[in-house]
Amino acid sequence: MTATDEEVAAVRAAGTWCGPRWCLPCAERDERERAERERERREAEERVIEMRWREVEVLEEWVREVLADPDTVILDTETTGLHDEARIVDLGVITAAGDVLMDTLINPGEPIPADATDIHGITDAQVAMAPSFGGVLDRLAAVLHGRRCVICNRVFDVARLRHELTVHYRQTGHQNPEDAVDSWLGTVRFEDAMVPYSDCYGDWSG
Repeated sequence: MTATDEEVAAVRAAGTWCGPRWCLPCAERDERERAERERERREAEERVIEMRWREVEVLEEWVREVLADPDTVILDTETTGLHDEARIVDLGVITAAGDVLMDTLINPGEPIPADATDIHGITDAQVAMAPSFGGVLDRLAAVLHGRRCVICNRVFDVARLRHELTVHYRQTGHQNPEDAVDSWLGTVRFEDAMVPYSDCYGDWSG
């Protein structure tokens, strides 16, 4: 039987009001629903943890494979900026074991902006007597062609190589500079180190 308004008011005035109470079947249903939600929450957390572990395992396997591959080299560049026509001012290539195959300053043929120097510390004076990109191209081809070349930002660095190669082939009067660039780059297997890392940890500056 439902309590009257007067009975409810009297209980509240006496300080014994505890709010509405579930009937037994309702309480049991509520408990089952709570337990089901908790089970689903735990299972979701377990799936996320399992997925993260699989991603870590994939990254570790990729690193082991790269380091074990005798054809692996690692390339790094410093440039006059981040824009599409930025020139290379420093170029380094090492093996996966850390042996230096190439480490040279490059004269970009144009002034190095102060903000770029602030980042990598390379000045116009330092590259004044350095070779041009064309002057190191044969050496670069020797250490890269046929290799697996790992780069921290593949899109940017390959674009810088493409630009330098295009400038070189045009300056030397090549009839089809774009085809020559594609042919040169096609001899190297470029891989981006940040892609497997960001897939795993979700952290990539781009």
